[in-house]
Amino acid sequence: MAEAVGLSARNEAIKQLRRLLRDRGARWDASRFVIEGPTLVADALASHVQVCEVFVDSDHALRAEAANVLTRAESLGVKVRPVAPGVLQRVGSTSSPQPLMAVAQMLHLTIEEGIEALGTEPGPVLVLGGVSDPGNAGTLVRSAAAGGGRMVLFADGSVDPYNPKVVRASAGALFRTALVVASLRSAIDQLVAAGFEVFAASATRGTPHHAHDLAGRVAIVLGNEARGLPETARNLPLITVPIDAEVDSLNVAMAGTVICFEAKRQRETTR
Repeated sequence: MAEAVGLSARNEAIKQLRRLLRDRGARWDASRFVIEGPTLVADALASHVQVCEVFVDSDHALRAEAANVLTRAESLGVKVRPVAPGVLQRVGSTSSPQPLMAVAQMLHLTIEEGIEALGTEPGPVLVLGGVSDPGNAGTLVRSAAAGGGRMVLFADGSVDPYNPKVVRASAGALFRTALVVASLRSAIDQLVAAGFEVFAASATRGTPHHAHDLAGRVAIVLGNEARGLPETARNLPLITVPIDAEVDSLNVAMAGTVICFEAKRQRETTR
């Protein structure tokens, strides 16, 4: 390994790791974010993510799950940094902190780059128009990928896509999805110009989601958990996931998931 003695909590690299986990401003200033846990780090190393360095609790470095990840990292030329026992557990952002973490370069695209990356492939684009809960945002990234979507756009007022909870909730989908950060107005305009039909998901006021053709180039705007759709999206055609009257409404992540899989069903039916 690159270092024989584990880094202490006073080491500047560990202080920066803590800042990247806890401070959105620090992440964006450095253009880097943190990936926690051997499973997600291994996933990042197997994808197009540029991993800069890996930190490992020195007590866990020889355990099989961590050792495999470290071997892969070193084979790719990624610096591996052993950390004194217990330090990462104090730095981590989870209730059961992970003994292995990585720092990676941010990977988002401009809206123009995201549309170009999609090419002519079908599959829904999810546009997060103020989704503020990191668990919901990460789940939507995961559901978009699972439903065949290849781009998720984080627009005005949405949570930081590099928030540790978003990264964890995406379960690796963040590393394999075209991630875009842009203003909502610009995103809608450019998606329409590129031939996308853009809908907005509403809890009650739209027509049923399954009544629309979602098999082609479509984009779905999802609003804030409490306030609903932003003003910019309220003139778009509205779609709704029908539910029984006794239930208030679906969580935004659940509604987005249902729509993604309806789009997938339609694409597979028309093949």
